[in-house]
Amino acid sequence: MRSPVVLLTLVACACSATARGIATVPAPARQSSVTTDVVYGHKEDGLALMLDVHRPAHPNGAGLIAGETH
Repeated sequence: MRSPVVLLTLVACACSATARGIATVPAPARQSSVTTDVVYGHKEDGLALMLDVHRPAHPNGAGLIAGETH
C-alpha cells in the first residue's frame, strides 16, 4: 500500500511544480543571421547570380532587396 501513495505524491509534486512554472525552460535568445552567396539564377554564360540573406533577430515582416555589382 505504501508504493501507490509514494507514486501519487511524486506525481502531485511534479504537476504542482509545472503549474507554477518551476519546470519551464526559457526560450533561447534570438540572434540575427546571415546566409551568404545564395545562388538565385545564372547568366547565359553560366555565371552564378548570388545574394546574401540577412535575417534579423526580431523580424517585423518587412523585406529589403539590395543589389551590388562586382
